[in-house]
Amino acid sequence: PREKGPPKGYVIFVFGFGPPKPAAECLQRAPSTSVQQVGGAPIPVQLGYDFIEVDWCNPYDFLEQNGMVLRELIEETRPTLTATQTFFVGGTSMGGLISRYILTQLESEGFDHGVDVWMTSDAPLKGAYVPLSVLLLGEVAASSGFVDAGPLQPVIAAANANSARQMLLAYHVSQPPGRPHAEHVTFFDNLENLGSFPKSIDRTVAIA
Repeated sequence: PREKGPPKGYVIFVFGFGPPKPAAECLQRAPSTSVQQVGGAPIPVQLGYDFIEVDWCNPYDFLEQNGMVLRELIEETRPTLTATQTFFVGGTSMGGLISRYILTQLESEGFDHGVDVWMTSDAPLKGAYVPLSVLLLGEVAASSGFVDAGPLQPVIAAANANSARQMLLAYHVSQPPGRPHAEHVTFFDNLENLGSFPKSIDRTVAIA
């Protein structure tokens, strides 16, 4: 664990898309979300930083809704920052997109979030693409009657999740199939209207 005394700064890491977690594993801070302080000693802690993970009880919820817990953390952390402390926000996969949305939203409202470094890894910043054949596989196989539909339910649920509809560039039940869902169009239109990307950050790092 980090030595006693003020941290060098704060690192908030936002997780991506995955299966929902049992309620017993979730510390509720906002609807459908969980925040946990890492108990071990990851690299940021070894280097003298306070490190917080943001994971989701229900990653299938709307991106804006899950993003509220990140917004709360930033709003709580900002007043504690000193001039010598560094503030990192990073996200992988869906977490990168959520962090983009929240940081851009805060800037559009005139809030000084104080983030020095924003990093994303494998994030669908312009949307995600999954082959239609994969998205349709679960539903077609389940409805055929030739296979047990039970094991396919998690695949079907993930493909039809609210967050999946917002991220996917080609959706399997759009009319015609292959076009983005209306929720995708609405989300990215709203993001563009907010300012598209956060701009008051010293360093931005994106890893494909």
